[in-house]
Amino acid sequence: MEYTNSSADNLVESAFSEVYDDANKLRAAVDQKPQGKSRIRIISIYSERTIEPLQITSILTRKILHKYKVHPDFLRVLFSFGEEPHIAEASSNNLAIHSPRAGETLDITYQVNYVEENLRKGKDPWSFRHTGVYHHHTPDFDLFILLHPINNSVLEDRLLKMLEVDQSVKPKVSQIPAFCKDPYRLHLLVMSSFFDNWRWYFRNLGETFAAENNSAMVIKPETARAQESFARVKSLRNMNDFALFAKACCSSDLDLVEKLKGCDLTPLKDASSLESQKTILRGHVESSTVLEGRIRNAIDLVGYTLTLHNQLETAKVDNELRDMTKELRDVTEQLRNLQQDTVDDSTTVKIITYVSAIYLPGSFVASVYGTNFFVFDQNAYQITIAHDFWIFIATWLPLTFITGALYIAVLWFDARRKGKQFLWPWSLKPPRPLPGKIQ
Repeated sequence: MEYTNSSADNLVESAFSEVYDDANKLRAAVDQKPQGKSRIRIISIYSERTIEPLQITSILTRKILHKYKVHPDFLRVLFSFGEEPHIAEASSNNLAIHSPRAGETLDITYQVNYVEENLRKGKDPWSFRHTGVYHHHTPDFDLFILLHPINNSVLEDRLLKMLEVDQSVKPKVSQIPAFCKDPYRLHLLVMSSFFDNWRWYFRNLGETFAAENNSAMVIKPETARAQESFARVKSLRNMNDFALFAKACCSSDLDLVEKLKGCDLTPLKDASSLESQKTILRGHVESSTVLEGRIRNAIDLVGYTLTLHNQLETAKVDNELRDMTKELRDVTEQLRNLQQDTVDDSTTVKIITYVSAIYLPGSFVASVYGTNFFVFDQNAYQITIAHDFWIFIATWLPLTFITGALYIAVLWFDARRKGKQFLWPWSLKPPRPLPGKIQ
């Protein structure tokens, strides 16, 4: 750990107080034995930021711990500094009260978890912080060790104002005697400095939630988008984590107040402000519980909205597929009818082709030979066939056979080229692909 001159030692004697903010003077003050009838010594140790180590050297830390015989329980509080309050320790205040000799010697150590506005521009204007307190009390001497997460601690400022400490002006003596008479007032000062922040934090959290909840309430399933819903759920879950962490911190503070109120220390037992702090913190815990429930309801609403949107989209796609299936069925039926018509037309054309093939050679022969094979006998008034009509038959039949053979040969070669099964022309079945062939 590093030590800078921002660490201070406030020495309160009788009706006056003196501040040491120099390293050498602080070491000398630690070695110096307090004198006077009423003595209070306050040692304040700071961090530059919450996540930074305390600004004090390990040598000076050991010197202070050994010099004042600080109780070992304070080490749990001391070692928790140098980082933000851990989420696993949010509900732990490390409270320890030891009184070996009742009414004479007392050691109190604890830490307070709280939030403060960080005054930084960003999405989260609040920071979780903690302050450590150690109090060693004897009838003749009171020692306080305060661990601050930042340099400009609110507690330190209020403490100096209460003691009216001003290095440039001689301090007044109005409140110092009262503080010397009742050193336990510092514990009340610690709590009043930080616990009221929870009210404004929960209000800020509630306003942020209200904006998200309003957006979730007005969104319609038809217009819900997965990406927007995911971003909203992520924001709400993050908000819920903050609420849970704040609830744990408030619970630890409430436990601290209740145990201090319930201890045998008369100044704390009779402090009315502790009872007020108990009521306020209990209200904050209940408020956080209600807020958690509402956040979970909002998350469920976003999830239900997106689920309903998906169902509507699925139903829409299903209807479109049904329409497409119906249209496809109609088109298939039309294609089937068209194919049947084509087959029928093809059959008709094929029959006509066969008939034409039969008559075509005869027409060809008749056109070649004219009408020389048929003579009209005027005496007998009848058509007579010429003696050489056999020439027509001998020519027509071979030509018809040759024409049919050529047609069948063309069909056979075409089927072989296309890899289909050859069918005779008078077969009406469609050709099938041959085994091992791709059509």
